[in-house]
Amino acid sequence: MAQADLPELEQRLLLDAAFYEELTFVEDELIDEYLRAELSPSDRESFESHFMSAPERREKLRFARALEKHIRASEAAQPLKNFAEGPNKTRTFFSLPSFQNPILSYALVAAVLLLVAAISWMVWKNSRTAAPSGEVLAVTLTPGVIRGDDQAVKEIIIPARVATVLLQLQIESANQYPRYRADLYAADGGKTFEAHDLIPAPTGTNVAVNMQVAARVLAKGDYYIKLSGLTPDNQYESVGRYAFRVMTN
Repeated sequence: MAQADLPELEQRLLLDAAFYEELTFVEDELIDEYLRAELSPSDRESFESHFMSAPERREKLRFARALEKHIRASEAAQPLKNFAEGPNKTRTFFSLPSFQNPILSYALVAAVLLLVAAISWMVWKNSRTAAPSGEVLAVTLTPGVIRGDDQAVKEIIIPARVATVLLQLQIESANQYPRYRADLYAADGGKTFEAHDLIPAPTGTNVAVNMQVAARVLAKGDYYIKLSGLTPDNQYESVGRYAFRVMTN
């Protein structure tokens, strides 16, 4: 996709829940094709160098590999299991295969537990990152001080009908960093939210990094965002801080 088309795609992902689910489905299909070696050499190279740059996609790939390995192990053990049990012995759905080698049995149980833990983690992560339904409130923030200058603090009123707040963090240059990380802090407390792999996008005559936050996370009070850019050596360095205040809804 051309760089100029990315902002429109990202905006649609924020506003269209069905489109977000469709994109997630396509990502899963692409991972399956990669594991089945069905991608062309050029697509495989793009998959490994670009698609796998996101941590959540690497986690999906690890989970898919573990699931595929478990399925193959189960299929390989099935003929031996049926032969040992005889034709008249029935099994329940939840019964585990029995092996004469106890180490193999323990390994299978451990694999099942690992899969359950991976699925639970992915469900929890998707519940935090999935775009909630409802109206979106877009707010533009510029870097400035956190305390001591009320004129530099953006005041935000979030109506009850709003489910998502889109914080547009203005930056000086789109070419300074390819990706950004944004950490949200309460002014009198710790970190409340974080977003990774953010891509700068043009907004009129400026360039901004869009950070999507569920409205329920933003209670009344003062906040600031620490924006960091990803360097060529895969390290994050500070870019700026953005202060704002949530007023009574």
